[in-house]
Amino acid sequence: MTDRLRTARDESQPWRGPAPVPAHIPALDGLRGVAAVIVMLSHVASATGVAHDYFQRGGGQIGVMIFFALSGFLMAHIYFETPPRASALYKYLVARVARVVPLFLAVVFLSYAIAKWKSGEYPFVYPLDGADLIDHLLLRRGESVLWTIPVELRFYALFPFFWIIYRFSSNLALLSCLALALAYYLLPPFSMPVMHLGHYFVIGMATKLLSQRIHLAPRFNDAGFVASAVMIAFLFPMPFIWLFGHTPRMWWEPQIALAVFLLLFFTLRSNLAANLLGTLWLRKLGDISYSLYLTHMLTIGNLRYVLDPQTHPVLFGISAITLAILQSFVIFILFERPARRLIRRLAAPRRRPAMRSAPSAPREG
Repeated sequence: MTDRLRTARDESQPWRGPAPVPAHIPALDGLRGVAAVIVMLSHVASATGVAHDYFQRGGGQIGVMIFFALSGFLMAHIYFETPPRASALYKYLVARVARVVPLFLAVVFLSYAIAKWKSGEYPFVYPLDGADLIDHLLLRRGESVLWTIPVELRFYALFPFFWIIYRFSSNLALLSCLALALAYYLLPPFSMPVMHLGHYFVIGMATKLLSQRIHLAPRFNDAGFVASAVMIAFLFPMPFIWLFGHTPRMWWEPQIALAVFLLLFFTLRSNLAANLLGTLWLRKLGDISYSLYLTHMLTIGNLRYVLDPQTHPVLFGISAITLAILQSFVIFILFERPARRLIRRLAAPRRRPAMRSAPSAPREG
């Protein structure tokens, strides 16, 4: 009876503090899947003309912005609390290479080989010649959706500097992220070649640091999640033009950056986001999001040889989306996940076998 009264009395108390952000956040897996779907839908709309006015040119980049912000947040969330010793930096490097590089190289080399030796125009691949191949391997640029991989890998190379700053002072790390993000909107576009389009990674890291300092009651997180999702829906090119009267420069509009930040911030502790984005199928989409992002354009391009997107736009769109998702599941299961595990296993430090102690000599009686 006493326990029941204590429980009832505790539940009647007002909310006193935030629940800690867990190491793994299923809602972010789902958000990653949504970001990949946004990119895919924009390219399907471009091919078919369905909803093309909504996405217009560049609407799918909002999905990439969410990807980048998620990446910045997760790097900070996973690594900032660990001292950046040599062993930790080595594990970080191995994990990042295993996550991104194998599938990127597979797509690049396969595209180059098929583009060089294919007969006619089938199958469709990213058109890479010898010079393009070198540019991709040196991370100078990327064809079609591949352009994001050099940008992300450059951020991975710079992330340890933010990691070290955080370990010195979390306040200094937050101020550095906020100042750098602000600089992207005050300086001329593309004036930061080392961190080209790196402001969304910085926004993601800032989200992690601010989430440690700003705590809201659950109902405010739920309301913020809904409001930020609606805000993003109204910042795609067509509604953006209607609201602000000009064509958006997608990467340089502070309204979009603010919306992505708010969506990520409120998703972290929103019960509604956990229930919506943390569903099994959205989390599975998050698992295959990298494969889906890199290869959906190949599905769309090859499907054109079988089905005309202008004559059968709805059928083409449904078929392209379905095939791209199925293809990505196969790639993830048969290549991406095994390659990631293989690299981590091969790069794992070798443990020396424990030396057996020699038997002690019997005492003389």
